Amino acid sequence: MKNLSIWLPPFSPDYSGAASVMFDFNALTAMHDAAGCTGNYTGYDEPRWYNSEKNILCSGMREMDAVLGDDSILTDKMLAAIKSLNPELTALVGTPVPMLIGTDLKGLAKELEAASGIPSIGIETTGTSYYDRGIFITWKELIDKFARSDSAVTEKSVNIIGANPIDFVLYENMESLQAILKDAGYTVNFCAMQKLSTKDVQNLYAAQANIAVSQSGFLIADYLYKKQKQPFIAGYPVGEAEIAGFIRELQTVCTERENRVWGAEPEDGPSGSASILLAGEQIFCNSLRHALKHQYYITGIETGCVFGFYERIVQKGDTELRDEGEIKKHINDPRFKIIAADPFFKKLIKHRDNLDFMEMPHFGISSKFYRKDARQFIGKGGDDILTDFCTKIGRVQQ
Repeated sequence: MKNLSIWLPPFSPDYSGAASVMFDFNALTAMHDAAGCTGNYTGYDEPRWYNSEKNILCSGMREMDAVLGDDSILTDKMLAAIKSLNPELTALVGTPVPMLIGTDLKGLAKELEAASGIPSIGIETTGTSYYDRGIFITWKELIDKFARSDSAVTEKSVNIIGANPIDFVLYENMESLQAILKDAGYTVNFCAMQKLSTKDVQNLYAAQANIAVSQSGFLIADYLYKKQKQPFIAGYPVGEAEIAGFIRELQTVCTERENRVWGAEPEDGPSGSASILLAGEQIFCNSLRHALKHQYYITGIETGCVFGFYERIVQKGDTELRDEGEIKKHINDPRFKIIAADPFFKKLIKHRDNLDFMEMPHFGISSKFYRKDARQFIGKGGDDILTDFCTKIGRVQQ
């Protein structure tokens, strides 16, 4: 019962992250389930779904299909759909039932590719991890299948890695980052959340460095580094004043070919006296913390990681919040005077006169409920957020 949620909805799972990656391609994606997981993805976890013409199928598993393990039902449906839709590639996405019965999705993908002549990948998501893992697993399959290690590296060329609609409901954030890079003399070799093809994946290694803009981006960039020694910086500039420093750090990454994490500084000590809690996706929290510290000299900031805890991108004193019980206990710690998190977290807070809550909606938590309140935070768009923080800090200190 430890993972039971009473007040919080289930966070976006790995199969939704996987499907969101395939959304960018001319792909035929099949979610191997009985329709519930497919409906969860299209109805709650994909902000781009409505008014789109993307192809995603549901295998429509029934009890006897699971008991008998008849995989031909899935492959036959896919072959029929391929004939009418003519996709560039196909993907089979896993859900809890295929995990439980041991369905070999990678093996089925190889059979499907042999029968259709179209590239196919099997994505072994299980529904037991969060969306960032699903995004990483999917990109790992795409990289292994299509990326060319013999690509010539272009100087001052970068990939924006980990852009996804769950972390970035507003694509304006990616447009802002690309404009910042262009003004600094960089070319963007790759960025997701737009129309992609397998050729874009083939050319990933042509970039001099990667910018990981999310937790999933960190996992992908780290994998690219291990495969090809392609360096990365994890983070982005929140607020206009952060841009120059971020570009200098990116240049260091390109020239020294060493990885950097923006906003998680190992020399900082434990945050036992922290009075500000940023709870949510770690790369966003890190980037916001960097701006608050270096532009406004605000210290005592702790991040609460709700989508997983990756030690290489956290700062000493940051906390992993694995379930509703841990989240509720932590955010009610009396030392916190300001909490920035998804509005759903307010339901867990006991009333305190000296606490100020800053709403930072995250689609992976509250889905469409607060989509209209999504904010731009990369570059100049982040200045309003920083101003709000300073206002709240002044109010709390009075």
